[in-house]
Parts: sequence; C-alpha cells; structure tokens
Amino acid sequence: MMSLRFRLFGFPVELQFGALLLAGLIGFSFDPAPRRALLGGALILLSILVHELGHAFTARRFGFLPKIRLHTFGGLTSWVVTHDPGRWRTVGITLAGPGAGFALACVAALGQALLPAGSDGDLSWALRVLTLINLIWTAINLLPVLPFDGGQVMLAVLGPKRAKLGATLSLVFGLVAAAAFAQRGWWMAAVMFGMGGVSSYLAISRQVQLRPTEDQLEALLLRARRALDAGELREAFALARLATGFETPLPARARAVELASWAALQGEEPSAARALIEQLPKEARVDPYLLGALLDAEGRPHEAAAVLRRARTAGDLRPALTGLLIKVLLAAEQGPEAVQLTMTLAPGLAREDLERIRDEGQRLGADVSALQRWLNQPA
Repeated sequence: MMSLRFRLFGFPVELQFGALLLAGLIGFSFDPAPRRALLGGALILLSILVHELGHAFTARRFGFLPKIRLHTFGGLTSWVVTHDPGRWRTVGITLAGPGAGFALACVAALGQALLPAGSDGDLSWALRVLTLINLIWTAINLLPVLPFDGGQVMLAVLGPKRAKLGATLSLVFGLVAAAAFAQRGWWMAAVMFGMGGVSSYLAISRQVQLRPTEDQLEALLLRARRALDAGELREAFALARLATGFETPLPARARAVELASWAALQGEEPSAARALIEQLPKEARVDPYLLGALLDAEGRPHEAAAVLRRARTAGDLRPALTGLLIKVLLAAEQGPEAVQLTMTLAPGLAREDLERIRDEGQRLGADVSALQRWLNQPA
C-alpha cells in the first residue's frame, strides 16, 4: 500500500493512502464544498495524529520506542515490549490518546470562544468542527469494545487470566453500540464497532486444534536453536516460525519469536524480525539485546544505544550486549562512552578490535590514554 513515511517529535510515522481516503470521505460529509471538504479532511488527520501522539509520548515516557501508523480505519501506535510497564501504566498509555484528543477539543473550543461574536468564516468553522470531532470521538473511543481504547483499558484492568471475559464483554458492547449507531445513521461507526466486537471475540476465543505437547514443542525449539548455531538460517527461521503457529504458551512463543528474529537478522532481513516481534502480545518481554540488534540493523543507533544502556543499568552485563552497545555508540558518535565501556571488556577483545575502537574514539574526541596503555602492555 502506498504510504508516506516521516518522523515527528522523534517518532516514526507512516501515513497510508487509506488514511487520506478516509479523511477525504469524512471531510466531504462535513461540507461538500471543495475548500471545506479539504479542510475537514485535514482536521480529521490532525485529530487522529494528536490522539496517537498522546499514546506515543506516554509510551516513550515509560521506556518504549513507539511508532505511529495512520491507516484506513484510523490510527495505531505500536512498540516492541522490552519490559513490563505494569497494569496501571498500561492503562495510562491507553488513556493518553483520548486525553490528548480531549485536550485538543478544549483548545479548539477556547479558540472559538475568543473569536469575535458572529464569526462564520473558515477559521470559526474549523474550530467548531475540531471541537466536535474530538469530543465525540473521545467519548465513543472509550466504550469498552476492542480494539478501541476503552476495550484495551477493560482488558488491562481484567488482566490476562480474564481475557475471555473481556472478549465476551467487548462483543456484547460492540453489538449494542453498532445497533445504536446504525439507528442514528452513523453507518461507519456501526460497522467499525460491530466488526471490532466480533473479530476481537473470535481472535481471543479461537482454539487451535494442532497443539503439540510441551516435549514436542521443546524439541522443535531445540532443533531451531541448533540450526541457528550452525548457521542454517533458513531452517532455523522455518522451525522457529512453525512453533509460533500453534497455540503456544507465551514463554515458549516468545522464545520461538526470538529464535526466528535472530535468524532473520543474521540473514539481513530486519523487516522480517520486526514483523515477528511486533506480533507478540504486550505482556511478552523481548530480549533488549535482540531489540538493540534490530534497531542497529535498521540504522537507528541512538535508539539502539538507549535500549542497551537501559538494560545495563538494570543489571544486564552480558559481554555480547555490552559489545553491541559499544558498536552502536560509535555509530551514534558517542566516542567517550564507547571507549569507557571498552575498558570493561578489554581482556576479552581482539587487539585489532581495540585498535579500531581507539582510533574511532579518538576521532570522536574521547580520551583514549587508558586504552592505549592497555594496548602498550606486553602480549
């Protein structure tokens, strides 16, 4: 699908053609006059983007690296889960989207109140529409129907053990909301909430008949690990990917996704690794070393350094993770920190690697005297 990609406030944003089509149709429904139809469409896109930025800023505040996608049915903010934010932080991230929309409505309403009495130009019309859009959508979006924010809050509060109950409530509320919207002639909202309730219920409730035993699943993952260690990347990817196709318990599924992702990264296919990791539910934790390697492969060294640095601060002192952190710090032109970290690994690094880090660190303004003294020691 055609899309425009850019960064806003540090967040990767993808604007799909379907989002433009949706905005255009809704804008035309506000006012068929071309100028106001375009203005209405722009207001729709602005409202969706502000809503998603509310999620994104809060998720980043809690240590995640979110990205935003505007698509045919609205917007989506997603991130790879590297740690458990806890139930109430999850609720906070979810409510931040409607909160941002409500704040935008208040700003628009205030702007309209400050206009001269009797104003009826494009600005007054735009502020009135912006207020209504965000007040109505904020209220509707908080209904307890998945995958909308109200449904996500309900699911978070109930917890993973009551997911089936959450899906049932979502189905009931979705069908009731769809009927109410249809009665008012709001057909798009009726379809969205009806489909949301039904599809979320089916997704959570379905039972996959092919369910291997724990021993069979463990053997499959062991074969995938051995294939990965042997450099047989295609076989490792296929075996690990197969394990994710069953109704696999979450810990085993996370292991399978990590194995498949490492195979994809070593095969220089970071997009495949990204797609796999983002399919994991939010309660699954992704190894920060894997996420750092993925961000590095995607050419995002500053974000990779942030993830790896946070892992070390939390006590993850694996040499491989530290070595990757040194690599991405140099790529991010943070030479002093890279050289300082290198001294913690110096006994285990090859001389040519130490010399390369010394030269690169010196170029970036780092003090390499301690590293040079190490290199001057007799072999």
